[in-house]
Amino acid sequence: MRVRRRPNPRLVKIHRSYAVEEIARRLEVHKNTVRAWMRAGLKAIDHRRPTLISGAELVEFLKEKRQKKKRPCQREKSIACDAGRRNSPPGRWRSTSRLRRAKGT
Repeated sequence: MRVRRRPNPRLVKIHRSYAVEEIARRLEVHKNTVRAWMRAGLKAIDHRRPTLISGAELVEFLKEKRQKKKRPCQREKSIACDAGRRNSPPGRWRSTSRLRRAKGT
């Protein structure tokens, strides 16, 4: 079973144009994923076949897509970010390792 991962925009050359199949091969995603990106806002060069997509447009789309996924931490005391650590008074921050040892996991 393959591990799902985000497509790397650095694999795309900005001065080339790519067909849907080339993008799928280069980024190791399915062709239907690339077509779904086109429905989500990735623009083709023209409406002729084979569908060609500018490398610069693809890189910009992938970077925007990645930025939309990133969100600031919403929890007050999250281990995933330092926001809780900076905003809480000293001595109130608890380590999860101590909590895990206490629970026995």
